[in-house]
Amino acid sequence: MRSKYRIATVMGIPIEIHVSLLVILPFLAWQLASPQYIETWTGIINAVSPLSITADTLLSGSTPWLIGIAGAVSLFVGVAIHELGHSWVALRYDLTIRSITLWLFGGVAHIEDLPTEWRKEFWIAIAGPITSLLLGALGYVLLQVTPPSAPVAGFVFGWFGLTNVGLALFNLLPAFPMDGGRILRALLARSRPFVEATQRAVQVATVVAILLALVGIFTLNILLLLIAGFVFLAGRSEATIVMTQELLSGVRVRDLIRPELPTVRAGTPVQTLIDRMLRDRRTEYVVVDQSGTVQGVVTLANIQMLPEMISPETKVEDVMTEDPPTISSDDDAFKLFRKLGETDAHCVLVEHEGQVLGLVSGDDFLQILALMQGSARLDNALPRVPTGEPSHEFRRSRAD
Repeated sequence: MRSKYRIATVMGIPIEIHVSLLVILPFLAWQLASPQYIETWTGIINAVSPLSITADTLLSGSTPWLIGIAGAVSLFVGVAIHELGHSWVALRYDLTIRSITLWLFGGVAHIEDLPTEWRKEFWIAIAGPITSLLLGALGYVLLQVTPPSAPVAGFVFGWFGLTNVGLALFNLLPAFPMDGGRILRALLARSRPFVEATQRAVQVATVVAILLALVGIFTLNILLLLIAGFVFLAGRSEATIVMTQELLSGVRVRDLIRPELPTVRAGTPVQTLIDRMLRDRRTEYVVVDQSGTVQGVVTLANIQMLPEMISPETKVEDVMTEDPPTISSDDDAFKLFRKLGETDAHCVLVEHEGQVLGLVSGDDFLQILALMQGSARLDNALPRVPTGEPSHEFRRSRAD
């Protein structure tokens, strides 16, 4: 089952919805349609508008469901435009945006090669809240010009404006993955290295997560507890990503591939492949046909999805992943790191001028990172050799 579905393309950027959004939207619409919710928001909207909307006019017939559906959809339309605000500025800096994904906790603009220059990150990050504030202003203007004879439209416009202002303010919290965390890091990076700025920003994010969790506990707010956990994990993830990017600086994909290319014929029985995996002590192979043309990849994960009883007739071509992700051997290793995190194939084919040179799996990459981290620690612990040459190294110079 697919986890994401494309619904539109704006400025050349695919906009996708995650299945988690399809689950939460009906629930959100149901909540917005509840009499208690409509009465509460009617009072809030009346306080900022010339209208005098009465809740009773919004609670008759199917009107509550109309309000619920319109409110839920408009909320995520606002989130999508918020992410387009980030993307518009990123495009001005000649960055590539792969897609925008709307999901349970909001939206994400997938930007290639996130900038480490503080000015770029600052303006990209702050563009989202600015966009949401502009949407809030638009909702307010529409609310002001709505005639008294259209209370439902007035309610929806008021909801749209206020929720977008709330979205802007919430995103300014100094915690990853919110925009405020990136704004804080950008400001810190003005006077210190990017990695150190990230570590400081993650520390602040941890404090914010703890405070959110405490409020969630005392108010018995499960959603706030979920957000606190999400913020805490996102901060740790951001620190890992930035440290990995620093560690892989100057390393190319060609430096990480094994010298041999493990291949298996498409017509090989799966049981034979399993026996070979046990013998070779590896779990990823490039699948080729009789002529040696690459057909796909097969991994242990492909086999684990099979029924417990494997038919002797089952071939590798029946379980392999066709059209696996590829990467150029000249690309930087951090791009490979990100691609491995996005693929369901568990490995990436490495190519050079159309020829497959090898493949790198997630396990391979983790082992390489562990070795490089150990090498970096040892390098920091040992005295420098007088000649200026390191006493040991993972030779990043191979990438030159």
